[in-house]
Formats: sequence, C-alpha cells, structure tokens
Amino acid sequence: MPSASEEPREEYIEEPNTASEPKEDIETAGCSFSIYPLNANYIEIIRSALDSVGLSKVWHKTDDVGTVIRGRISHMFDITRDVFLQAAQSGEHVTLRAMYSIGGPGETTDDINKNEDHEPIKSSADISRPVSVKFALYPLGKENSYIDIINNQIKAIKEMGISASVEHYETRLEGDAEELFGALEKVFRNTEMSGSVHTVMMVTAVAHNIENR
Repeated sequence: MPSASEEPREEYIEEPNTASEPKEDIETAGCSFSIYPLNANYIEIIRSALDSVGLSKVWHKTDDVGTVIRGRISHMFDITRDVFLQAAQSGEHVTLRAMYSIGGPGETTDDINKNEDHEPIKSSADISRPVSVKFALYPLGKENSYIDIINNQIKAIKEMGISASVEHYETRLEGDAEELFGALEKVFRNTEMSGSVHTVMMVTAVAHNIENR
C-alpha cells in the first residue's frame, strides 16, 4: 500500500496495434467525360443517353461541360461505354472524350458507396456497334519504366486479337465497342497493378465515323 507521501501513478493502457491490420480494399477510380453528337438535337440525345444508363452505383455530377463519375473501376468503363452507345443509337456521328484516373493527388473514397457490389452495369449489353478508339496511357510515378509499361499494354491488346496501330501520341483501336472498352479496362487495371502511383488514360471513341458513311 503506498504511503501518503507517494504520488499516485498513472496506469499505462496499451493501445491496440492497428498498423498491421490490412486496409479495406476499395478500388475507387474516377472519370470525366463528354459526349458530342453531330446533330442539332444534341442536348436531347445527351440527356436521353445519360437517363438511360443506371448511375445509382456511382457518385456523379453533370454540368454544362460534361459529367464526372466516381466509383469502382468496372463501373467507370461500363457507364462511359453505355452512355456512348446509347447516344450512338441516334444514328448520328457521336464522339466520346473521357479521362479515367486512379491514385491522383487529393482523391479520397469519401464519396464512394463502399457497400456497392461489383456487378457490371449492362444497360447496353445488347447493342453491338463497330467503333474507332484512340487512347493514350500515362503511368505516372514510374519515371524509369513507363515506356515499358505502355508498350506491354499495347502488346497485350494485340494479343487479344484486337486491331491496334501505334500512332503519334496515341494508339488506335478498331472493333466492337463492347470488346474495345473491355480491353481498355484491362489495360487500365494492369497499369495500376504494375505499380503506377497515379494512372491516367485519355480516350476518344467515335461511332458512325464520317469517313465510313
């Protein structure tokens, strides 16, 4: 028993060690995209395309410039493909411009529904349409090996049996929209898994190419 002259000692309580606990794996990405139908009724075509695609699985915001969506990687590519295809149902020349990103500075998961499932969004699964695509890949944070990463992904696309030709600044793809967007998603995932700190992909897709009409 301590004497009256002794000061009380503070009891040390060991804090639980959470440093080694695995973090929750939430594959969050973002995409900023715009649709350009070559038609005087472009506003209605764009609105109809957006309304026809389910956006409940992602955070989204549309303004006078374009639409931003954030969520799982698969949903980013499903939604942009489907909005593009729905707009192309008009029969007019339609262009999609999209920037996909993951790992960028300031990106958080605060606006992501972590309970959302991985089920694909397939509102345009029955639409088969030949399209032309150009994409550029930027594996940021891999200064010494980014060229190898890009070349490996182009090689992987060709091994899928997809028509791919390397041009200045971009790679051109030809084929069915479903197949091409699936290949782009694989490239995006593979680049992120390769160790890229911040992966960015710029995509331009065209349906009803004027040259082929």
